[in-house]
Amino acid sequence: MRNRPLTRADVDPTYTWDLSSLYPDDAHWEAEYARVTAMLPELAALRGSLSVTAADFLHALTLHDRIAAAIDRLMLYASLQRDEDTTQPEPQARADRAGDLQARFRAATAFFHPDILAFPQATLIQFLHDLPELATYRFFLTNLRRQQAHVSSPAIETVLAEARRLTDMPLTLFGAIKDADFTPPTIEDDHGDQIVVTHGRYWALLRGTSRRVRRDVYHAYTAQFHVRQHALAAALTSAINRDVFLARVRNYPSA
Repeated sequence: MRNRPLTRADVDPTYTWDLSSLYPDDAHWEAEYARVTAMLPELAALRGSLSVTAADFLHALTLHDRIAAAIDRLMLYASLQRDEDTTQPEPQARADRAGDLQARFRAATAFFHPDILAFPQATLIQFLHDLPELATYRFFLTNLRRQQAHVSSPAIETVLAEARRLTDMPLTLFGAIKDADFTPPTIEDDHGDQIVVTHGRYWALLRGTSRRVRRDVYHAYTAQFHVRQHALAAALTSAINRDVFLARVRNYPSA
């Protein structure tokens, strides 16, 4: 069979991503995960102190950003490692843990936006005047004020943050259907050779010069989704219901 799908082990490392630029190995990822997890209570303890002084406000914002950047790095490593082979349980579990950490971070900082929006405008202007370093956050603060009608109370923001893993589920389900459960079909080209139609080859084959091959590629590839149409419909319905729910909670006129 020509063009057998390659496993990661078949690919020259020159053409694969190098996760060691993020963490040397899984052990270093685990150590960073533990370090960042231990920092979450420090963020939660800042509730009610953001408006005390300009220095306190800057400390809260920079700590928030530092931890957010660390979590983004953890998630990038875990998600790329998972995508190397979506059928492997250990990388999948690591990606799930990274997502859970992000959800806990959002819950721990759910009070940030409501508390900042509760600042008297005069206080915010004075803080920006007193501490030039806060100028970095001027656009963030202006944009947040613009979205004030769509920010809820700290209690509701916490619930929404905790529910983020649930609201992300439609995309997670679609990814499992599209990747882990996808069986690349085979078609015969004009030379009588069997070609495996992977995601990457699908669009290239559709641009070929043979009408018969283009037809066979289209029908063989899309048939893999037709047999899963009920699961895909359920994922789409969940995504629509999520968007409607969030639009209502966030006080938007539509989803």
